[in-house]
Amino acid sequence: MDGLLTPQEVEARKARSAQPIKPAINLATGIIAENNATKTKIDYETMGRFSIPESLYFEDWDTEDINNLTLCNEDNIFETLVAIINKNGKDQNFKVEDMLLEEFLETMIGIKALFDSPIHVHRWVCNCQADLEDKDRTVHEYLMNLAEINYISILEADDKLKDYYKRIFESMSREQFAEFAIMKYGNEMKDKVNEYTVEQELETITIKEPIKQSIAGKIYEFRLMRVGDLLLAQKEADKKFIYQSKVLNSKKYRKELGELASFKSNQEEQLKKLQSEKAKETLLYAQASTIVAIDGVPITNLQIKASMYKEIKRKARLDFLTFLEEIKFGISNEMTLVCPLCGQEEKRTFRKELNPLEFIPISNDTTDKLRGSATGNIFM
Repeated sequence: MDGLLTPQEVEARKARSAQPIKPAINLATGIIAENNATKTKIDYETMGRFSIPESLYFEDWDTEDINNLTLCNEDNIFETLVAIINKNGKDQNFKVEDMLLEEFLETMIGIKALFDSPIHVHRWVCNCQADLEDKDRTVHEYLMNLAEINYISILEADDKLKDYYKRIFESMSREQFAEFAIMKYGNEMKDKVNEYTVEQELETITIKEPIKQSIAGKIYEFRLMRVGDLLLAQKEADKKFIYQSKVLNSKKYRKELGELASFKSNQEEQLKKLQSEKAKETLLYAQASTIVAIDGVPITNLQIKASMYKEIKRKARLDFLTFLEEIKFGISNEMTLVCPLCGQEEKRTFRKELNPLEFIPISNDTTDKLRGSATGNIFM
């Protein structure tokens, strides 16, 4: 069928890894031309369906990139990283801000696998240490081979979504299915709903935006979360808490405030509480950013979106999260983590456990030791 991949092509995509473009080499000198630097090609499982192309090329990190990431403060590291990836993917029709979170994770993994090492050390903490302070927790390491990660293409996810709806439709009466069709398509369906079949509806089902949900008698329209949503949410939360943060950080110790140790402990506790509140606000803004419209009326103001999002009841929110699990695409692996302290075994999915920031090449860890230096491109 035109426009669809064959099963063989789908399998090839699942097994794909970052592909280098071989640089031009002067055969007389053996020196690589500077204007033909090696790039990595990322083939995305979303296949160009959303806001970025099907494939993109990225250059390696340069010294300035590493310096900028190393020297920026913790609050700005994500924004700095996005700016660098934009720069290293220059001259292509895309912005990192428009990437889905799944696409951004695929990007970071692809860059890491080619330019650093396919062997990655993931650091994790067992839930048995949840009550301990950060400084008292023991961090464990999980070694993974990025070249062996499995992926679910969006075409495979389409098929799973059809199966999901097929089960729902089979449990409906004819009247319930008719109500569903009218709710989805509006008044234009009323005159032909009696002839409209489940098979016809299943043929229309693919993963696309907006995702509509009936909540308290209103139709909410959502889109999938983008990198730009996180950046905007972080900025909004920063603006809300910047004054309180400055006041706390500028507090000076005075004798009348009691003992120095008690003063410092109290200040640290207040800063932790402030950071927690800021994190909650950031999450709220990021989630609220995904609202597109309500009852067909576009919503663009972030504060209005946040206000409306807070009113969504827990059951409706859980239904939406369950639906997102049904349409998941991208990385599909699970990791089995065994805690050396308590012996507890726990399974976690890569897509939920891995943080794109952990693939930034600014630490000398096991990955660097495993990579080695026998690449033949260093000489005197």
